[in-house]
Amino acid sequence: MAGYTVRPYRDSPAARAALFDFYRAAYAGMPEFLDPARFEWQTVANPLVGPGKDYLFLLHDEAGKIVGQNLLIPYRLVIDGETRDALCSTNLVVLPGLVGKRLGHLLIERHEQEGEICFAVGITPASSRAFQKRGWVPFDDARLHAQFRHPRPCLRFAKRGALVSLLAAPAIHGLNALLALLRPFRVPSRLPDVVAEEIERFDPAWDPVWRECLAPHAIAFERRADLLNWKFRARTDVRHTALLFRHHGTPVAYLVYRLSTNPGRGLTLGRIVDLVYRRDVHPRFPHYLIGVARRALAAQGVDGVVGIAASGELRAAYRANGLVLTRPQPAIIRERHFSLAALRRSYPDRWYITLADSDLDNYW
Repeated sequence: MAGYTVRPYRDSPAARAALFDFYRAAYAGMPEFLDPARFEWQTVANPLVGPGKDYLFLLHDEAGKIVGQNLLIPYRLVIDGETRDALCSTNLVVLPGLVGKRLGHLLIERHEQEGEICFAVGITPASSRAFQKRGWVPFDDARLHAQFRHPRPCLRFAKRGALVSLLAAPAIHGLNALLALLRPFRVPSRLPDVVAEEIERFDPAWDPVWRECLAPHAIAFERRADLLNWKFRARTDVRHTALLFRHHGTPVAYLVYRLSTNPGRGLTLGRIVDLVYRRDVHPRFPHYLIGVARRALAAQGVDGVVGIAASGELRAAYRANGLVLTRPQPAIIRERHFSLAALRRSYPDRWYITLADSDLDNYW
C-alpha cells in the first residue's frame, strides 16, 4: 500500500479543520462528529490518557490528505482477575471510496504497536474480518437489544423503506402489547429493602463493590470512579442520569441511562447505558434495574429504548422488559500473555459488556 502513511494527530486550528473536513466526508449525516466539546471529551479528557502518548492516528495519502483514522481509547480491562492497561480501537474508518483496499490494516498495525492489550467492541463485520486477518480473536458479542415504542421513526432510522415500515409497524405494536402483558409476571417493579438515589458523582469508595460484582466474568472493563465520572459526568453535549442502589444501606448496584435526541433524523432514543449489580440481592435484580430505566425513559416519550448485553443473565433481563435482539456486534481482542481458550474453560461468563463499553454511548 505504497503512498499511504499513518501519522499521529497533532492538534492545531489548521489540523482540527482538516480533520473535521475528513469527518464531513467519512461520517456524512452524523453532525456529532463535528462537535468540538465531544471531540475534546473523547480525545483529551479521559483520565487514563498518558502524557506524551498518541491515541488518534490518521491515514494520509500521497498528497497529505486525510483518508482514514483510528482513535484509540485507553481502558483498564480486568482479565482473569488481573488489571491490564488496554487500548480500544474506536472509529476505525476510511473514506467510502477506499473501502476494501486493505488500508484499514495499516491503522490496525499501528494500534498493535501502541499497546500490548488491544481490543475492539461493537465493530462492523468488515472491520472484524480485518482484525481477524491480523490474528485478533472474537471472544464474545455485544448484543444490541431494542424496543421500538414508535416503530416508524425507528425503522426509518434503521434505513428500512417506507413499504417495510408500513407493513412492520402494526406487527411491532402487536408484539409490544403482548410483551407488556407478560412483563408484570417477569419484571418486579420494586424489591424489598432496595432503595435508589440519584448521584452526581461516583465515589472511589464504591470501586471495590463494582470489581466484586464483575469478578465472575473472564473479561470486564474496570469500573473506577475516575473513569465513570469521565464517561458519565464530564460530557457537556449529553446528560446521563446515574442511580445508586442500596440494599440495607449498602451499595449493591448502579444504573446509568439517558435521552438521545437527533433532530436531523427525527428520532429520540432512550439509552440504557450501564449497570453493574450484585447477583445475590435478588434473582431478578437485573430485570428490576432495566425496568427502572425503561419506565423512566418511556415516561419521557422516547421513540425507542436500546441497550447492550453480552451475558446471558442480562440478555434475559432485557427480553423480560420487552427489548428484543436486533443485532450482534463482535467483541474482538488480541491475545497477549493470556489464553482465550483457557478463559473459555474457566469462566461460564466471558465478557461483561454494556452500551457504555461498546462505544455506542459516545455519540448523539
